[in-house]
Amino acid sequence: MKNRLLIAVALLFFVFVSGRVTAEQLVVNSDMELIITDEFGDPLLDAVGNEQAAAWFRDPNVEDGVPHTELISPNNMNNAAQDNTGDDSDGTGTNSLALNSILFEVVPGVVVGLPTDIRTEGVDTTGGESLIFSFDFKFEGVADQDPTGFDDEGFLAQIRSFAGIDEDRNTSGPFMGEISPLILAKDYANDQWHSISFQFTVPDGGNGTDVRISANIFGNEMLSSGRVLLDKVAIHRLLADFNVDFVVDEADLAIWETNFGAASGADQSMGDADSDTDVDGNDFLQWQQEFGLGSGAIAASAASTLAVAAVPEPSAAFLLVAAAALLVVRRKRWS
Repeated sequence: MKNRLLIAVALLFFVFVSGRVTAEQLVVNSDMELIITDEFGDPLLDAVGNEQAAAWFRDPNVEDGVPHTELISPNNMNNAAQDNTGDDSDGTGTNSLALNSILFEVVPGVVVGLPTDIRTEGVDTTGGESLIFSFDFKFEGVADQDPTGFDDEGFLAQIRSFAGIDEDRNTSGPFMGEISPLILAKDYANDQWHSISFQFTVPDGGNGTDVRISANIFGNEMLSSGRVLLDKVAIHRLLADFNVDFVVDEADLAIWETNFGAASGADQSMGDADSDTDVDGNDFLQWQQEFGLGSGAIAASAASTLAVAAVPEPSAAFLLVAAAALLVVRRKRWS
């Protein structure tokens, strides 16, 4: 009875005094809205005079005035309409990043796309933790097959772990593991934004993780027509996935309930979502914020994809109902 009342009081307390808790998103400038500026705050332009996305490593090469990669933004006026509206996947911003197809004639009559890629800065990770890798993308003018008729067109989206991160935020040291799904144009309509996500367990020793999106580098991600736009490139850390099954659900809540009140020595497997070694209302709020994230697994080309559910807002009504439920549902175990 005492433990039951403590849980109810804790939940009600955190309804009124705690701030918003969010699922942890690790990629800096995942929506490309921040641009690189100089010491005076003015945009630092690339070789073709375009603004550039901050915190991204990208192929800077230019062929015949066409950049291999570029920021799509209102000031650059390089969206499909060539106007100042930009192009963003969900309308909450204006920017995205593009991989452009640039053809090269290897022998007379045979052309291929030149290699190109973009990368996020490295993020700090720990071996064994659960991550959800997601992004929005749009094909513009990309054919189903390359001019040879032998290869499907598309791009590769890798989430990769290495031993560490250098001072410039590049992943560095020995390569530890990755998943590398191939996204093919034949599977998606052109000129529409699409969303996709993947589950990834950080391999042992994977202290630095990044995202690399490429075309024409590895031989199976051919892009020889049109371009690919990318937005909302994100890595979510599932802090409340206490049983490490890539789903934040009732099973994780049960783990938190079992260990609620632990004042020290707790870890994530016991319901400690915020790594402060206890199990309390803050950890419940993290679970509530992430509830549903990772659900809906479906098959994909190189890994299981996950539909990342809308993250619910912490609501007083929800927590009050949860508190009431905790008072009555587990009666036998808590009495």
